[in-house]
Amino acid sequence: MAPTVTSTAPSTRFTTAFAPTEDRDPFQIRFEIDQKLPKELRAEAQGMDWGLFKATYAPTPTMHIGLTNIEKLNWSDHHYTAEITHTSKTKSPSTSVCEVTATGPTAAISEILSTNGRYVEILAFHQINLFEATLTCVKVAHQVNHNRTAWAVGFGHSPAHSIAAALSSGAQRIYGNF
Repeated sequence: MAPTVTSTAPSTRFTTAFAPTEDRDPFQIRFEIDQKLPKELRAEAQGMDWGLFKATYAPTPTMHIGLTNIEKLNWSDHHYTAEITHTSKTKSPSTSVCEVTATGPTAAISEILSTNGRYVEILAFHQINLFEATLTCVKVAHQVNHNRTAWAVGFGHSPAHSIAAALSSGAQRIYGNF
């Protein structure tokens, strides 16, 4: 039997029924929504609790890219300013600023990753609106060994920030700590 949530207000009454927990992915369970993760990622994450899901698909990257400014230049190009933070277990964190002109945030973040030796090929790309935020799900592959693939997710207050988080996590899953 599916759990049911009922709410009553002075002039309205609504009921929402969710599928049984075993039929729902960690994202649906955590946020109590009907939207699903991409089919392949959903199958891979089946049975995970939220903590394991985040640790697996949104690991803290050793090279974090945070967009600090986006400026529209013309009908197709944007100027992106990003703060890149490198962390290590043996060194103190270092931060640098990178500027790039690209047609969109995915191209900009891909270029920044490539410049820093973490080029990833995007095999699948999905975005889900989540209340006032965005979740981006990407399947990425290593630039040379396409047998080395991984799903990653990123949350952000905008689609562009979500892309930066997802691709940073994807590069971390492919390249690990170096």
